Amino acid sequence: MNPDPAAAGSRRQLGASVVGKHHLGSDSWTVLQDPEANGFCVGAKSFTG
Repeated sequence: MNPDPAAAGSRRQLGASVVGKHHLGSDSWTVLQDPEANGFCVGAKSFTG
């Protein structure tokens, strides 16, 4: 996960499309898809520890 909240915007400028936005408690993340249809997530903080 990229800890920079502006990362989703910069990925969109590079050609990614927003697939969805999710919230769980105080956590939030954006699911994007690159031009080759590969999915990835960008969150405001790391969920892996």
